[in-house]
Parts: sequence; C-alpha cells; structure tokens
Amino acid sequence: MTQQDSNVQRLWNVTYYIAIPLGAIVIGLIVWCAVRYRVRPDEDHIPRQVQYHIPLEVFYTIVPIALVAVLFVYTYQAENKEDSVSPSPALVVRVDAFQWGWRFTYPNGYEVIGSVATEPNINSTSLPILTLPAGETVQINLYSDDVNHSFTCPRSFSKGTPSRASTTPSTSTSTPAWPDNGSSANARSSAGRTTPT
Repeated sequence: MTQQDSNVQRLWNVTYYIAIPLGAIVIGLIVWCAVRYRVRPDEDHIPRQVQYHIPLEVFYTIVPIALVAVLFVYTYQAENKEDSVSPSPALVVRVDAFQWGWRFTYPNGYEVIGSVATEPNINSTSLPILTLPAGETVQINLYSDDVNHSFTCPRSFSKGTPSRASTTPSTSTSTPAWPDNGSSANARSSAGRTTPT
C-alpha cells in the first residue's frame, strides 16, 4: 500500500457519496414525473403550461455548479498529491515496458524481467514482481521500448502509461522485501503485480 492510494480512495469515496444520492434523486424524479403526469384515457386537453419558475431554475443551476466545484477541489488535491515528485527519493526504480513484459532495474543493478506471453494466466507465480521498501519515498521511472503500456500496481491505486518516459512517485507503506544482487526469495510478499496491455 502507498500514501497515494489513500488520496485516490478519498476521491473515489467523495465521488460516490455525491453521485449515488444524486443519481437516486434524478431517477426518483423521472419515475415520479412519468407516473404523476402520464396521459390518462379520459384526458384530451393540453396540460397547464408553466414557465419562469425562478427558484427552481436557480436551484438546478447552483446545485450542479456547487457539486462540480466540490469534485474539482477534491480531484485537484488528489492529483497534486498523486503527481508530486520528491526531490530526494529513497529509491529510484527504472521500469522498462516491452511487448508482453516488464523489466525492473534497481540502483544496485539487480533486475527482474518477466513476460506474460508464456504464462497461462495473470496469477502465475513467475510473473515479474516489483519490490519496494516500506515507509520510504520511491520514484518509478517508466520507459517504453515500443508502444504505450499500462503499468499498474493494484495495491497502490497507481497507474502510469509510458509512451517514451514518465515518472511515477510512490510512498510505500507495505512490508518491505528488498531484493539483493543475489536473490529475491521473499520479494513476492509485498509487491503488486503489473499488467501490460
């Protein structure tokens, strides 16, 4: 898990807290209007026409603007925290995307390379695993050898799309499993998988 995931989760929560009641109100009003003002068999006259209902017009103008403003502020704050890059991260990992696979290169030269092309499914135990230290600020530099790839760490709500090169900041809070030059026997315990597309 990362600190960024709490920012994204908060944004999702606020969006749903606004969207679900608003959706229920809109659906309820549609159903109510369809039932209340339906054409009855014994009616053949035009209903009374109403216009310039100022309070109603002010309401359905101001409320959507206020909702969009609230979502804008939360989104802006989440994006700023999500995209902020530390001037001195504890670890910088180079992530290279290539057709059907990933290469993770650590500062000590240790590399994890893997491809999904030969794996039966995404849950295979031999897929490449990105391992990060807990409680440290980590910078992930994304590169692509060919086309756009979707780099996703499910446990961190973090996603990047390297076309040429891009940077993804991350502050890991999970249990560390640090790879040495010789082995990465326990690397699987703390890392999320990446899924190329």
